[in-house]
Amino acid sequence: MTLPLRFLFPVFLILGTGLISTADEAADSRLGRLERQIQSYIRTIPGRVGVAIKHVESGQQILTRGNESFPMASTFKVAVLLEVFAQDKCGKLSLGDEVALERRDQHMGSGTLRNYRVPGVKLSIANLCELMMTISDNSATDMLLERVGKDRVNARLKASGIEGLHVDRSCQDLVSDYLRDPQHYYADGQDSSTPAAMNKLLESIYNAEVLDRERCDEMLAIMKRCQSGEARLPALLPPRTVLAHKTGTVGTAVNDVGIIYLPDNGGHVIISVFTADPANDSEMYDRYRAERVIAQIGRAAYDYFLFTAPAK
Repeated sequence: MTLPLRFLFPVFLILGTGLISTADEAADSRLGRLERQIQSYIRTIPGRVGVAIKHVESGQQILTRGNESFPMASTFKVAVLLEVFAQDKCGKLSLGDEVALERRDQHMGSGTLRNYRVPGVKLSIANLCELMMTISDNSATDMLLERVGKDRVNARLKASGIEGLHVDRSCQDLVSDYLRDPQHYYADGQDSSTPAAMNKLLESIYNAEVLDRERCDEMLAIMKRCQSGEARLPALLPPRTVLAHKTGTVGTAVNDVGIIYLPDNGGHVIISVFTADPANDSEMYDRYRAERVIAQIGRAAYDYFLFTAPAK
């Protein structure tokens, strides 16, 4: 017997709903396997590891200790970069402005400006941003932070709805505090972020939610030129993978945050991985083990979202 169309239509809806539910359950199951794979990597090292991963196009994400605070180390420079470009937009400064490098500006830690022998050399704000983000130059960072103000950096984050990430010290003060008392550095909560907050900052830049598209693209272009952290997120990604990222390292705080550009219209993976192992902070600490875990997590996310996640 042939049923009238009015009887068939509800049956189709019921069947269709069942198919959609099954598809969602299958996606959740696959994402669960990725989570377990990430956990297996994390268990190979002591200390804490925080992870936030999000595939922009599908909205699928994973959080492991994603709302716990970790020392940012130099990954805080992403927030400084945002404030520099924001002040360029509103006219408080210009990327073309020149700043003289004085002896007092030459700070300890990473970078090349600390060893520069020509007093009074002038660098543009754009030059300082490049040095801050590509080779993590601490002197360049502190010159920029002094210019824009950490209070304005934090106000920008708050206004953008980014909670759980705050900038409290210059690189010079941060490194000095660590050298003075490493355990206090890990515990004081300054210059810290949750993986989820850092991911939100990166996503806000990628989506041009915090500034205009042109300036956000320029910030991402600088981050694509990052030269540090070869053993971290870039290490296990296929050759020529586009990655916009920023590393950070102080003691056992070994971090890498960024955006992986998947090939073949696979979308974009925003990823933040923070590690900290205060109990084992010593000259014997094996940083490579933490870097390897970051690399493994990055490749696992790359493979999953390229071959599994549906784009929307």
